[in-house]
Amino acid sequence: FKEYSSLSPINFRIRKKLDMAKDMLTNSAMSIVEISDYLGFENVTYFTRLFKSYEKIPPAKYRNAAHLVNNNKIM
Repeated sequence: FKEYSSLSPINFRIRKKLDMAKDMLTNSAMSIVEISDYLGFENVTYFTRLFKSYEKIPPAKYRNAAHLVNNNKIM
């Protein structure tokens, strides 16, 4: 598996979940807790720590930044 994706199966699954989380943070009104639960993370603290580890920014700041970018595109 790692030969084809350059990630271990666990890291591949985490990456996919975090990609979904980024989309949900940008395009939904779900809370961070709801997103964490929906994606099957054991708790929001773990989700937040993992998100920050991969994206270098906490989910709330990611959402705010994404909304700022989207609002600037509209204008």
